[in-house]
Amino acid sequence: MSWVRVTKSNPCSICSRPDWCTVGDFFYCCMRVQSAQPCKNGGWLHPISNTQKRDIPRPAPRPVINSKQLIEDWSRATREEWLERFSKQIGMTTQSLLALNCCWASPHSAWAFPMFQGNGQCVGIRLRSLSGAKWSVPGSHSGLFIPDYLRKSL
Repeated sequence: MSWVRVTKSNPCSICSRPDWCTVGDFFYCCMRVQSAQPCKNGGWLHPISNTQKRDIPRPAPRPVINSKQLIEDWSRATREEWLERFSKQIGMTTQSLLALNCCWASPHSAWAFPMFQGNGQCVGIRLRSLSGAKWSVPGSHSGLFIPDYLRKSL
């Protein structure tokens, strides 16, 4: 059985909330409203009746990105004076930002920081806007921010 998380556009039919709960093929797993069937995750199962049966929206597949290539392309286009200005704004040295492979991601109008697995493979990109908001490039996986000098020893 596959489970899909509820969302604002598809809230839980049991508690009407947009978070915590999931919907399966035959059951709702509501984290707030108790039933006679507790789940191992702390929620409760509620059968989906034929009148409630509906198409359960499945999440769209994640886009596939080449994080390493994007960082390399954006790094070539990043000017050192931009990094110097950014380093002063956030209180880091330019050398630290360079060691983290920080670069300007013009398609996102944000600074980009590559994220790595423990083996040094680039698996995602975290972005930081000029206002300080943070998010990831769609298709990214969360990882570690590993400076060059440590990653070379992996």
